[in-house]
Amino acid sequence: MDHYERHALDWDDDRNRQIAAWNDKPWHDRFVNELSAEATVLDLGCGSGSPVATSMADRGLRITGVDASPPLVSLCRQRLPDHEWLVGDVRLLRYPRRFDGGI
Repeated sequence: MDHYERHALDWDDDRNRQIAAWNDKPWHDRFVNELSAEATVLDLGCGSGSPVATSMADRGLRITGVDASPPLVSLCRQRLPDHEWLVGDVRLLRYPRRFDGGI
């Protein structure tokens, strides 16, 4: 966990510089295309919200993201303030709501 805290902004910079090489984008696009507009998605390990959550939000999906790193969740909140972002351990998550999809 300390590693993410110390390197969150560097990780975000690296991830966003490599969007063109987003290796699981074809799978992600198939997943998103199966959902209706304004479907709800639980994004486990959402990181900084880019590129995955940003792409889903651009397609009209409603996102609840969870990540253990407060600095990364803070970036999500700045980038996508109309969605829900939670700091927490995804292994311990107990969330009473249902979602249309999870990623």
